Amino acid sequence: MNNIISQDFWCTTLSKETPEHNWIINDEEITHHLLIEQAVIGVEAKTNCLVEATSQIASGEEKSTMICHLIPGAVPNCQLSLSFKQVKLKLVAGEGPVYITGTHSQEIEDMEGSDDEDDGMEVPELMDAEAEGESEDEESDDEEGVDEDKMLEELAAAQANKLREFTKKNKKGVAAAKPAPASKKVEPGVEEKKVEEKKVVEEKKEEKKEVKEEAKKE
Repeated sequence: MNNIISQDFWCTTLSKETPEHNWIINDEEITHHLLIEQAVIGVEAKTNCLVEATSQIASGEEKSTMICHLIPGAVPNCQLSLSFKQVKLKLVAGEGPVYITGTHSQEIEDMEGSDDEDDGMEVPELMDAEAEGESEDEESDDEEGVDEDKMLEELAAAQANKLREFTKKNKKGVAAAKPAPASKKVEPGVEEKKVEEKKVVEEKKEEKKEVKEEAKKE
């Protein structure tokens, strides 16, 4: 991985007098990049201007291509975004002037071994945290299981108590619903006869007493 150590404004002018510009920097320690961002035709230009760029592609072959076509009064500027490690710019048509601007970046590689050290770093805290999380989950599961067992036992006991109360109430209801023993029926006139018989007996007793008393007097 490269770190950018500086980014500087860059510009050049292509004209009839200087139609070419070679940008190349030989530096073994620092990598240089040129980002071409804009091309502008001068106000004094009277003809159309074509700008060509020549550079090496990934295969190492050198290629040339037109990067802008500027027309006075119609297309005065052209926005670009072209990055090169080395490039040759040429005004192939027109007299210019054409002003080309961009950014010159300088990059340096990271120190060797920094990536390896990062890759070999261990994360014991993260592993410990995950292990703690798993143990906490297991403990919570055990607690939930114990609570569920207790709840089931309490529910069973409550249902047994309700069943007992229900059976007791039913027994009381059955006992209350049993018919009372029928009382003996008394025929009409029987009691009256008994009363009369008692009266007759008493009258006879009194008569006997009176007879005895009269006998005594004589």
